[in-house]
Amino acid sequence: AVSGPVGWHDTPAQQLGLFFDKSVRQITWKLGSKDDAVFLVGSNMALTRESWRKVRGDICMRRDVHEDIDLAIHLFRAGYAVAFDDSLYAMTSSRRMNDSAQQLKKYIDVYRNTYKVHGIKTTGTWPAATITLATHFGVKLLKRGYDPDTKRFSMKKFLENQDEPRVHPM
Repeated sequence: AVSGPVGWHDTPAQQLGLFFDKSVRQITWKLGSKDDAVFLVGSNMALTRESWRKVRGDICMRRDVHEDIDLAIHLFRAGYAVAFDDSLYAMTSSRRMNDSAQQLKKYIDVYRNTYKVHGIKTTGTWPAATITLATHFGVKLLKRGYDPDTKRFSMKKFLENQDEPRVHPM
């Protein structure tokens, strides 16, 4: 299975965002893979049918377990390669950044908890968790007034913005 970095198609400075995501995930991979803390990114991952069929019955169906991380762990433990390829990138929605800081922290806690549930101790989660929480307000503020259709900022959109957060699966 393989994953790559993810950028947001509906924000300003898309290439800069993709660069940051790629950099953070590279650090996370280097730190985490030493501890078998492999990961997959749901919006940018691929796996074989054979590997899915082998592990699908082992997947944890718990609200306190992140499904993409859980899948990566089960694939890795079943003997399949799980890799991060920084040249394999995808663009997706930035809806997660519409979350409140509390909602985002809960999501990150589930991500970190998934390794604990599987008995994996790692420092690999701290870069992504720290940077995501630290930049959340600024990104949310920037995207609030940004219109991805016109690729321009609008004071009207900034003042009237009603962006809905992503519905959490957990």
